[in-house]
Amino acid sequence: MPEELITSANDRFEEDPHVPHARRVRRRHRRDGPGHDRRRRCVHRERRRATGSWRAGARPEGAGGGGRTAGEEFQRRLFGPLRLRHTSYPATSPAFPGPYVHGYHLQHGDVSTLISPSSARTSGGIVSTVDDVATFHRALFTGRLLPARQMRELGTVRPVNDEGVVEDYGLGVARIAFSCGYAWGHDGGFPGYRTWTYTSADGRRQAVITYNASGLESGEKFRADLGKAAETAFCA
Repeated sequence: MPEELITSANDRFEEDPHVPHARRVRRRHRRDGPGHDRRRRCVHRERRRATGSWRAGARPEGAGGGGRTAGEEFQRRLFGPLRLRHTSYPATSPAFPGPYVHGYHLQHGDVSTLISPSSARTSGGIVSTVDDVATFHRALFTGRLLPARQMRELGTVRPVNDEGVVEDYGLGVARIAFSCGYAWGHDGGFPGYRTWTYTSADGRRQAVITYNASGLESGEKFRADLGKAAETAFCA
């Protein structure tokens, strides 16, 4: 984690720190040409998807959003209509509006209130609860938020290698196979935090798992244990 994210907790970042890296990856991808290594192609696609939500989130602050900020659009289109009462999009303050889960990050310890949410902007700057996250995903995957055509595009998947794990990936969402059927969702992270979400297409089955980010995540045992926990929670 860049040290400057901790030392600048109350600063406002005007560009997602990941965007310049994604641009470098894209330029390297172009140089490599069509015969380059498949894993690198998949990493490039993953970087684009990770930064795309920030770059798309910047658009409501222009003509597409009638001059409104991304936070105002979130409140008007999502937080208000879905009654996400414990969800907010703070501009710069790292403080929480109420009781919160503490986030610990490697040698830095508790970083819960040490990092400006603007460092992630729309790709990870929203503060929420597992209940509100579940409510949002239930609305999304049952078709309450998008027209039918966009829902079809959202759910058109292709195999993508995500850090060694091949998954069916659509437009910003993944399809996960469980013993009781498919789930739709995504993982997300912010320094100190990691969250995985799973929702069935009919909204009847859901699971949201959140925990402290750590170096254990890359281990096979951790991934296996996480998979078992998700299976139990989703299919119970």
